[in-house]
Amino acid sequence: MERLLDRGALLIVALICAFLSWCFWHFLGQNAFDVFALIFMFSLLSENYFLKTELKKYRDSKHKKAPEN
Repeated sequence: MERLLDRGALLIVALICAFLSWCFWHFLGQNAFDVFALIFMFSLLSENYFLKTELKKYRDSKHKKAPEN
């Protein structure tokens, strides 16, 4: 019974995803590629920001350690 419920839930989620993807392409059309580019640029900028903060933390922790000579 549990397996049947899992398959039913999977089928419902698949139908929802198919409907949402159809809506995305239908309503945006050629502009969908602009949305993809915007998402891609936002993700690159945010990843760059987080990597810079991690690098700054790493450099600060390395400079705080005094040489043991």
